[in-house]
Amino acid sequence: MIGKNPSLETLGEAFQIYLDEHRDEHARFKRMPADFGERVPILCELQRTLFDDGWSRYGWSEENGGFGGTVLHRAVICDLLERNGYPPRQNFEHLDILPPALEKFGRPKVISDLFLPTLRGDVLWCQGFSEPTAGSDLAALRTRAVRQDGGYRIDGHKIWTSWAKWSTHCLFLARTGSVEERHRGLSAFVIAIDSPGVEVNAIRQSNGTDELAEVFFDGAMVDEENRLGEEGEGWAVAMHILAGERGAYAWLRQAELLQKLELLCQAPRAAENTGVLGESLTRLLALRCRSREVMEILARGEQPGPESSVSKVLVIDAEQQFYDAARQVLAPDLDLGFGENAQSWQASYLYSRAASIYGGSREIQLNVIAKLMVSQGKSPRTEARDEDSATVRESVFDALQKSANTREALEGLDWWSYGVEPDDAFGRAAFAAWFEGQGAVPTISPALSAVRGTSWAKFAGVEANQLAVAVDARRDRDGRVLAVGVDEKTRWVVVEDEKGQRTLHPTGGGAADSDALDSQLLRWVSIASDGSTAAIPLEVDAREDRRRLALTRLACAYEILGASLALVDRAVAHTNEREQFGQPIARFQAIQHLLSESQIDIAALSALCDASLEEWSSGDGEALSTTSKAFAGRVGRNIAQRALQCFGAIGFTDEHPHHLYSRRIHTLDAIFGTHYALHDELANELIRTGKAPRGIEVWRSAS
Repeated sequence: MIGKNPSLETLGEAFQIYLDEHRDEHARFKRMPADFGERVPILCELQRTLFDDGWSRYGWSEENGGFGGTVLHRAVICDLLERNGYPPRQNFEHLDILPPALEKFGRPKVISDLFLPTLRGDVLWCQGFSEPTAGSDLAALRTRAVRQDGGYRIDGHKIWTSWAKWSTHCLFLARTGSVEERHRGLSAFVIAIDSPGVEVNAIRQSNGTDELAEVFFDGAMVDEENRLGEEGEGWAVAMHILAGERGAYAWLRQAELLQKLELLCQAPRAAENTGVLGESLTRLLALRCRSREVMEILARGEQPGPESSVSKVLVIDAEQQFYDAARQVLAPDLDLGFGENAQSWQASYLYSRAASIYGGSREIQLNVIAKLMVSQGKSPRTEARDEDSATVRESVFDALQKSANTREALEGLDWWSYGVEPDDAFGRAAFAAWFEGQGAVPTISPALSAVRGTSWAKFAGVEANQLAVAVDARRDRDGRVLAVGVDEKTRWVVVEDEKGQRTLHPTGGGAADSDALDSQLLRWVSIASDGSTAAIPLEVDAREDRRRLALTRLACAYEILGASLALVDRAVAHTNEREQFGQPIARFQAIQHLLSESQIDIAALSALCDASLEEWSSGDGEALSTTSKAFAGRVGRNIAQRALQCFGAIGFTDEHPHHLYSRRIHTLDAIFGTHYALHDELANELIRTGKAPRGIEVWRSAS
């Protein structure tokens, strides 16, 4: 073993070696029967094996018998199990959800009796929250806990209780106060399922499984030591559980779905459906990056708040879109029941339809986000991770506002020295801040073309900030090419022909606005024809060129992020000022949901961009940067449309800035690979290799 409280990377390397060494021995764990009831003992055996060999004790406090670490250590174990073909440990979903509450709120005897047996898989949990009259409105629950003989008598009815049929214990909420006290009158308890007065009735689901159940309490007795926290503290226990559920569960879900995406890409018709498969990959990688951020909040001992609702919606949307894609790729066999695994795909597809209901409906999550993030007039902008990044961001935004032009701002910031090659934390902060700020203004600069053309400029011995990049080889009737990065100081333009050969040409005759949606971002530029300077064929290292293209795509994603943030800021302000029917329209649920949807997209895009930039600066990140560009192009257009719905007719006028941001987003999507083309590119590579890129590890690659 590797000792207690190892680094995340050390744990990952050691666990992979362990899995490699036990590949033959563990083969039996990867052959799962169709019936879930038959899977449970196999999954329990796997959990006991991992515990006895020490691995499932990482991520838990040494005080209670663990080997130290946080939720991030548990995520490493989960991720590697999925990547090595182990089945989802579905009846152990509560392993990352309920034990943290036991540690925080449990009395010593409960922890002593149940904690380590839970990690070993000898104790299996279900969670008794929902009731027939209390689903999303959890504070309305009616199960009663009445003090009696040194404990509590429990009477009530729980429903939609996952895994209760196979559980040994239940963590549940009951009312110890009055109905009028709502959430303040709730307490949390644990009880053995085989206790007298407890009855479990499985519910047959529409997908043919018995995952859900009703749990009836009829005079069941619970000792006072089995209460978690103080009497009346049940709501705090529930919120602690739900925050962890929507953080850790999101990571578990993306790991499982990425494995299934790899299987789906082996289907005969996968190559005919690269668009939906590529979109699935981008959604799952965005979820992966976002859920790591939430787990990092949990690992610091903090509560993620509304961020957990953002993760919940991202899980819902990624899962439902993935199974929509599966139904399309496998059509018509999935619906007709043909094929070796048709029943499994059918069950999973049908289960995914309920993803927007269980664990807090999608609409309720949108309400939470709106209440805490949007309707109070707060910007959805994500905060910089550290003080240095915040300082750089502030300096860049200030320079953009105060400088006469963007070249002056770039030079005043000395951006060319570190932003165009973001190899360290300071460079990454400068890169991200500049392109996000450029999108928020919006303005144009030579920065984007310089990022793309740095290696070409070095080869040709010219200045990168004097170089424009043609986005299409076609020329207009005057012989001009459409290029990005064109201003009065542009001296060179790179053109790529239909064979992929790139040539550096001197410019001549000035530039002109184009007919592109954003006629400032893309301009016509003439190529000198007087023969004074010869064109230069460009030959650069292929890997370096791929990295420059990846970084350029990431710059576009950051700029779309900046434009999207600016649109949502304006929409939030407008809806809080604009009144209809005697109140601000921000109070209407339809408006709140539009803004919440955009906040979710922005949070995911921000996490994806930041992770991509870290990976790029560590020497990798090409696939993740491409993912960022594809994701940005799709969600940016959606954000622009939602913002227009919030603005109403005024947003469709020429004087309103909405169309400037919308034009910028659409045009950025169109260059260096549309999101449609990038979906195809990502999916084709996945089909070719059989492996979905994970983009990031649990640990961060760059310092």
